[in-house]
Parts: sequence; C-alpha cells; structure tokens
Amino acid sequence: MGLATAPALQAGAAVAGGVSSLVAAKNEKRRSEINAYVGETRAIQTGTVARQNLESELGMYRNVLNSGGGIDSADYDLLDDIRTIRGRERRINVQNEKTQANDWRMQGNNAMARGWGGFFSGVGKAAIPLSTIVQIGNY
Repeated sequence: MGLATAPALQAGAAVAGGVSSLVAAKNEKRRSEINAYVGETRAIQTGTVARQNLESELGMYRNVLNSGGGIDSADYDLLDDIRTIRGRERRINVQNEKTQANDWRMQGNNAMARGWGGFFSGVGKAAIPLSTIVQIGNY
C-alpha cells in the first residue's frame, strides 16, 4: 500500500492543478464579460452624448445665423456638412467602444480555452502516476 501512495498523491496534485486552472479561467471569463458589458454600455452612452452635443452645436449655429439676418441655402449646406461630419465621428467613436468590448469578450473566451487546456493537461499528467499504481497492483 505504501508504494502506491506517492503516485496517488502525484495524480491528485495533477488533477487539482488542472481544476484550479479551470476555476481561474472561469473567474477571468466572468471579469471579462463584466468589462465587455460595461464597454457596450459606454458605447451606447458615447452615441447618446454625441447626438446631444450635435443638437446643441447645431442649435448654437442656428442662433448665430439667425441673429445675422436669417438663414439661406448656403447656411443649410453648412449645417448639413456639420451634421455629416459629427455623425461620422460619432459612429467611429461608438464602434471603437464596441470593438473594445468585443476584445474583452474575446479575452474571456481565450481564458476559457487556456483553462480547459490546463484542466486536460492536469488530467493527462494524472494518468502517468495512475498507470504506475495499476502496475504496482498487478505485481
């Protein structure tokens, strides 16, 4: 019975190491999912704030143009150009936030892949000491 103790402890340690790497990966994935959710929320907020700022900016320009004697077609073209430029900037900023959120999500998925790899590696390392125990039992 004493001969089988060392391989059994090695097998147990290998399995425990594999399980601990899987648990750590699940925790990292959970943190990454939280960060991704915050990133998506930040993207929504970025878009909303950009729209509010655009309306404020256009309102300011309208007031300035009206105080100068009225708005003509060239002024409407200017306002349309501003709206187009700010809309493009808003879409770029929102997409940057969404990309960062997706990066967080991908980081969590990669952590789980590493965790499963560590788990199966630990189980594989446990097979060698367990085969020793079986061989000792056959003698």
